[in-house]
Formats: sequence, structure tokens, C-alpha cells
Amino acid sequence: LAAAHALMKAGVPTLVLEKESRLAEPWHRRHQRLHLNTHRDLSTLPGVGYPAGTPAFPHKSAVIRHLNDFSQAHGLPIAFGVAVEEITFDGDHWT
Repeated sequence: LAAAHALMKAGVPTLVLEKESRLAEPWHRRHQRLHLNTHRDLSTLPGVGYPAGTPAFPHKSAVIRHLNDFSQAHGLPIAFGVAVEEITFDGDHWT
């Protein structure tokens, strides 16, 4: 998501291809007591921090919200349900 944001800021046409039907699917699937194992200040995405009062090691629900908030705040174009199986460089672009 951060790479897509940086590419968009640089004016590069960008589309995030996501195999799953929603963002942060691996976080959704993990056990209910899961917390981030790095400090929240080391795990933020550009321009969107965790809300005040978020514990130092956020619960998975806060991480999921953070990823979704970042995507929405920056209008990231995401195509869900798209599994990339192969990429090739065709002289001047990737397909």
C-alpha cells in the first residue's frame, strides 16, 4: 500500500492487485488475541498514524483498520479477487 501511494504521488499509473476479497485478509484469519509484535510507531503507513490511545502493540483489529484507513485516505486503486500468476516486461511496460 505504501509503494502504491508513493507511485501515485510520483504520477505513475498504479493499480494494486489483491488476490483476496478484502484488505488485510491474513490479519482477519489470525487468532482473535493477535497483536502487532512491533511498536505502533515503527509500523505506521505514511501520513496515517494509529489513533491516540492505541496501545504500543496494537490488536489485529487496529492493524486492519489502519490498513483500510490508509487505503481510503489516499484513494488507492485496488482490484480485489485478482491473483497474479505471471508478469512479463514487454519492452517498455509490464503486463
